[in-house]
Amino acid sequence: MIAEVTPDPEILSPLAPCIRQLELVQGNPWPTWTVTEGPAGLQVSACGLVSGWTPGPADIGDHPIAIRAANSEGSDAEEWVVRVVSNKDFDFDGDVDPEDFGLLQRCLSGDCIGISEVCPFADLDSDGDVDETDFSLFWSCMAGAGELPGC
Repeated sequence: MIAEVTPDPEILSPLAPCIRQLELVQGNPWPTWTVTEGPAGLQVSACGLVSGWTPGPADIGDHPIAIRAANSEGSDAEEWVVRVVSNKDFDFDGDVDPEDFGLLQRCLSGDCIGISEVCPFADLDSDGDVDETDFSLFWSCMAGAGELPGC
């Protein structure tokens, strides 16, 4: 039996590799692991390490994953979802909407004015401030509540 994967959905940003060590609740003899559903490149090692897929910006959205473990005593499968979110989806709910914009607004500092210690996520151009450039980068992703981001 494979232990349940949590959290489900698992949240990832583009360019963050999907890596998950699956655990067995019970299983003797040691099972053979198989990917039964998942993005191209996803693999599972003989020890239950899921890896091999790094989502890109075009992968924003939900990606179901299913892994099977089987031995002479039987088999079990574990399924979960990897949700790839835009780095502009500040509340990690799968969209870039007015709630995310509100978080950006609270972090606006201005050109060449340092950011608050709680706002590094809003410095989208990594220049040490949250200004109109960050706003422009954010705005290009704004699609609305429940919609996939535009970037």
